[in-house]
Amino acid sequence: IKIADNAITSAKIADGTIVNADIAEATITDAKLATISTALKVSNSATTATASNTASAIVARDGSGNFTAGTITAALTGNVTGDLTGTASKATNLAGGLSGAIPYQSGVGTTLFSGVGTAGQVLKSNGSSAPTWTTLSTADLSGTISLTSQVTGVLPGANGGTGVNNTGKTITLGGNLTTTGDITTLSGSNTGDNAVNSLYSSLVSNALHTGDVTGSTELTIGDGKITSAKIFDGTISNIDIATNAAITDSKLATISTANKVSNSATSATASNTASAIVARDGSGNFAAGTITASLSGNASTATTASNLAGGVAGAIAYQSAAGTTAFSGVGTTGQVLKSTGGSAPTWATLSTSDISGTITLTSQVTGILPVANGGTGVSITPSNGQIDIGNGSGFTRTTLTAGNGISITNGAGSITINVDDADNTKPGKIKLGGDLGGTSLAPTVNSFGGVSTSTISTIKTDVIDNATSSKVNNTIVKRDGSGNFAAGTITANLTGNATTATNAGNLTGTTIGSVPYQSASGVTSYSDAGSAGDVLVRTTNGVVWGTQVFESLTLVKSGTGSGNNYTYTITFSDTILTGTKIQLSYRGVWQLATVVDPWVVSTSNSKTVLTQTGKNSTWGDAFDATNEIIVVYYK
Repeated sequence: IKIADNAITSAKIADGTIVNADIAEATITDAKLATISTALKVSNSATTATASNTASAIVARDGSGNFTAGTITAALTGNVTGDLTGTASKATNLAGGLSGAIPYQSGVGTTLFSGVGTAGQVLKSNGSSAPTWTTLSTADLSGTISLTSQVTGVLPGANGGTGVNNTGKTITLGGNLTTTGDITTLSGSNTGDNAVNSLYSSLVSNALHTGDVTGSTELTIGDGKITSAKIFDGTISNIDIATNAAITDSKLATISTANKVSNSATSATASNTASAIVARDGSGNFAAGTITASLSGNASTATTASNLAGGVAGAIAYQSAAGTTAFSGVGTTGQVLKSTGGSAPTWATLSTSDISGTITLTSQVTGILPVANGGTGVSITPSNGQIDIGNGSGFTRTTLTAGNGISITNGAGSITINVDDADNTKPGKIKLGGDLGGTSLAPTVNSFGGVSTSTISTIKTDVIDNATSSKVNNTIVKRDGSGNFAAGTITANLTGNATTATNAGNLTGTTIGSVPYQSASGVTSYSDAGSAGDVLVRTTNGVVWGTQVFESLTLVKSGTGSGNNYTYTITFSDTILTGTKIQLSYRGVWQLATVVDPWVVSTSNSKTVLTQTGKNSTWGDAFDATNEIIVVYYK
């Protein structure tokens, strides 16, 4: 007997009799499955779950409990206790750093922490290098401190004052994690009918059957005779499948229908369980190891958010608003970070206006206040009686020195000066008696040597006050502003020089043999001392001693033609005294000065030369060059 294809329906299959071996590989589609909800019915490996950042895949933790993702949109409530690889747009706290440390950017996107300063220090910029905590010194201040309004107390003497008051790495994520759909557990079973419809009700009882069905009166379907072709499509139901059928996943086609597998059918959990699929708990939260992703949302704290995004080297992070972090600019070397209240802090160079209160000179300053700043420049504590005395560049702290007739007693804050009585060895106090009168503040001289002051006053008025430098009879001689005075005849021996003298026994000369002469009206000069045989010669420059020379010289006539074309030359044997007179004799006649003066006097080879050119000869054109000229001159 053969069973026709599609003859076996669910009703013909005994419930719970279909087992895994009855099902062809990869033939059951998820449309034929009820929702799988039995816990752990579906292994992670049976899903697309992965720890890698794979689009549209279920999130599964790797063996260390970690996974990567693209952007996780969630509010992180609690502390991030592991490492967050990626960028958090906001982080309330930063990992690392000691208490009191300040975060700063050592580079773009790299955050480090400063050291911890001591109380009273300020954060000082080093440009683009790490800022440092430092104790402010006067070198850090710009401007000056006004001693008039910015200091209090008294500057001690030791400081130049007076001392006197003159006036690593797991992250537990809490919160909601959004997925693309529910994860369910694959569960349930199929049952069917194990009864076969009577295909041959008209057959004779006890007939012997062969083929798919054997037997006579009671027919039996042979083992393995019911194939897929014999089963009517779509007739097997859950009841047809045995409870312990143990249908393997190889008999299933890929399950792709949405919500076909419940989360409970997988290993998905909200706890940080290695290799498990991530499932949110009832509040939408889950825990994980390291999540590699970009985080969109807020992290209330970030234990190991090692760096802050943004900023440039040397910038300081600050809150520009609640939950919003910004970065300062970069200060220059020596500047400090200065608060502006609720606005962004700024780098600034401290000035005296940044210092509140006043400086106590008694205990808050060191060093010595220079003279140029109103101090003494002296640090020595004064002893009894010491005072500050200017020395040209500063002050010297010393005691007064008692002079002759003075005694000084130095006390604490006092100096007592006494004047001794005057005597013949020292000055001092005198008694206003005898010739003296009046008081110590207004002493008077009543008499002098027995002569009353009124008599002395008359002498002053009549005699002394009438003294004059003019020639006035019967008056005392008084020199004028130049020390001179006029008089009639002074009978006396004159010691010194007289500018002029009507009669004088001697003249102040220069050397022996010099001769006085008047070089100008009222001015007497002296010649040099001459040699033996010299005669005194008057020159244009004065009077000199010289030797008179008579020479017979030749007059040389040169040139051609007549009249103005001739040149006459007389060459002497020596050089004449400059400015002395030259006499010429021609044909026994001494020539007048008017004849001699037109000759040009020059010097050639240390000899005086007379030249006359461009005029008629003094002695005519008929001059015979053989004739001699008698010349008289002084050398």
